[in-house]
Amino acid sequence: MTATSFSGHGTIPIGGIIMWSGSTANVPAGWALCNGQRSNGHLTPNLQNRFVVGAGSTYTPHYTGGSSTRTLSTSNLPSHQHSVSDAYFAENTTFSTRHHAITTMGPANYPGARRGHDNDNKLAIRSTDTGQTGSGHSFSILPPYYALAYIMRVQ
Repeated sequence: MTATSFSGHGTIPIGGIIMWSGSTANVPAGWALCNGQRSNGHLTPNLQNRFVVGAGSTYTPHYTGGSSTRTLSTSNLPSHQHSVSDAYFAENTTFSTRHHAITTMGPANYPGARRGHDNDNKLAIRSTDTGQTGSGHSFSILPPYYALAYIMRVQ
């Protein structure tokens, strides 16, 4: 084996896989492209458009998985809240006693602070929301990459 060509099989055992920077149409003799096809009695794993993760207790040999895009759902978002301040106004709210009640009154049935029989205190509460945002489209989760072919020694 030299820096520019394969001569013989070197020290890589049959079934060993290396990254190949050459053309996928010109794989050296004794080697096969890892495209899921059988070559010289050996089934190659299909590593096209995939990256390799080390096998272990989480990922056993020959395990496949993952996705090239992801759409987030509400359960993927971190816990958070949106604070909104209520806007309100009140008229004639000078109280001289400690016991006050919120009640509806007047022809429009406004909620208001009430003491005794005085119905001129109105409290209008306005609610608001933060509005909707986002579109729910999927997005790529691939880090920057450089594509090489994987080849497997088959003889």
